[in-house]
Amino acid sequence: KYRDLIIMQDVDVYRNVPKKLKAMYAFVDRYLPNTVEWVMKVDDDFFVRPEQVQEFLKAPNHGSNSFMNVMNASTPTVIAGLVHKLHKAHTGGKWNELIQWPRAKEYPTFPLGSAGHIVSRPVAQYISKYWDVLFDYQGEDVSIGIWLGAGKFPHAPRPPHANESMFLENVQYWKANFMRNDGQCLDPNVFVVGHDFSDQKLLTCINRIKMKGQRVFATNKPAITLVESKVTKKGAEQS
Repeated sequence: KYRDLIIMQDVDVYRNVPKKLKAMYAFVDRYLPNTVEWVMKVDDDFFVRPEQVQEFLKAPNHGSNSFMNVMNASTPTVIAGLVHKLHKAHTGGKWNELIQWPRAKEYPTFPLGSAGHIVSRPVAQYISKYWDVLFDYQGEDVSIGIWLGAGKFPHAPRPPHANESMFLENVQYWKANFMRNDGQCLDPNVFVVGHDFSDQKLLTCINRIKMKGQRVFATNKPAITLVESKVTKKGAEQS
């Protein structure tokens, strides 16, 4: 009806989510103008306030003086509600990792899928460029961590091309307080909330937010915090 859906030519099952992520990034890279500087990944069971996210990305120095000094849309950047570091691969169940990753070994830093993530266009372009050679691991979240951790983390594969080592070294991870996965949608400071929302709960969230108004950053908590960076610049600490 609204011509706003892109259908990937594949079977829509959980194990194909990394493919869907690559397809999304490739579409942005190949078909959308360079004025599209950020790409946000959420699921269809999320509550999202896109206008507030867009407002933040236009003026991201809310509560974090280091943000503007270190990061902009031209740098390889991942913003996430939950950033996992030194998380070991699952050896059973839904998230059982494939044999291509060493059993129970720690993953590179990755953005937890249930809280969503945002990447700068350079990250989308990198994944689009190497779509065919980047292996699809068990989930889209650990996959992006491995793709961007290539060559700089034990067990991670080498970069697809030697010239990409510097790009990967410059990848930054930021934890955003406005992205969560606890289902609490009524906090005016939270713009992306996962997950498992029913249609009825989504409607409830929308109606209550409208009643409360659109207060933004009402608390004194930093909106965003640098978690991992290989580049030291003024105003930020290297992790």
